Amino acid sequence: EMPKATDNIDEIISFVSELIEKGHAYDSDGDVFFDVTSDPDYGELSNRSIDDQQGEGGDAASRKRHPSDFALWKSARDGEPSWESPWGNGRPGWHIECSAMSRRILGRSFDIHGGGLDLVFPHHENERAQSNCCHNIPMVKYWMHNGLMRAVSSAGKVGGRSDREQDNNQATVDTKISRSKGAGGLAELIERQGGDRIRFFLLRTHYRSTIVFSEEGIEEAGSALDTFARLFERVERISGKSVYDQPLITSRKEGELGDQSGELLTEVANLRNGFLSKMDDDFNTGGAISDIFDLARAINRFIDQQNLEDSSSR
Repeated sequence: EMPKATDNIDEIISFVSELIEKGHAYDSDGDVFFDVTSDPDYGELSNRSIDDQQGEGGDAASRKRHPSDFALWKSARDGEPSWESPWGNGRPGWHIECSAMSRRILGRSFDIHGGGLDLVFPHHENERAQSNCCHNIPMVKYWMHNGLMRAVSSAGKVGGRSDREQDNNQATVDTKISRSKGAGGLAELIERQGGDRIRFFLLRTHYRSTIVFSEEGIEEAGSALDTFARLFERVERISGKSVYDQPLITSRKEGELGDQSGELLTEVANLRNGFLSKMDDDFNTGGAISDIFDLARAINRFIDQQNLEDSSSR
């Protein structure tokens, strides 16, 4: 499901009403604000204190109890869409939309919430506060925030704000990629490089780290990925079958693969444990990939030691 805030206005209004009833929000001349002082855990996600935060300024600031209180419902303004509500015509605030829609679709609590590092504050901090206070249970078990992508040229962050040019704030991801060195549009890039190369390029960097985008980097990732293509070709020559047609084998006994298989199986087991350990360590795909390369080297070495390709050609 791809929910839209405009299709969930009733759910949003209900959510805001619950927060008011529980003392976590208040109506102020048609605007409804969340009272950050009512949440003792506010600021934990972004590691900020209430005093370090500043909410919306201007006319709205004069109607708040605390400067960091944020809008749940905004009164109607000329030229803006609006809906009827118990507080008058208006529209939802930015953060309440996500709390309301996630509750309808995923329930009051769910396992993983993702998003860019630029959303930790204020968006996710406020979303967390709304849901936790409304339901008295943690909204999310794990928050996973990914780093942003930067281009090697002056295009700035791909999908974020430009580092150098103020007028690029509204540029699309496709436009920013097309302006980086050697790269065309996103669709053209995928067609030219292939999805596997791009996925591998992304997985080599930890998800919380900044990814420096360049087509040269994707080509380097593709060259590294060819290591596995060459290994798969060797296996196919030896077995007469594609790797993808081989039965899935989860265990082997020493001696099944030849006299030197014990050493290989021990190395495979160690690399498997290392791979799983890295994946369990905050989804460290970059570290896990190194174990996969070590596995490829171990298998290639075993093939050479056993002369398996020569044996299969006889």
